[in-house]
Amino acid sequence: MILYTDGLVEQRGQDLQDGVNALREACERHAHRNVQHPTDAVMADLIPSEPEGDACLVAMRVT
Repeated sequence: MILYTDGLVEQRGQDLQDGVNALREACERHAHRNVQHPTDAVMADLIPSEPEGDACLVAMRVT
């Protein structure tokens, strides 16, 4: 389950669906990597060096 704020997927001048698609792709890219904090890796992919607002991502994997 992925919970996120609008600041993670909304960027000025970008279509909202493009942001949601980018989030999905980043989650897929990092889901099976052996990284300690996959949410940090996903956020690093999505947030520009100069973010326009706040962003939050919470992820839970049930096995």
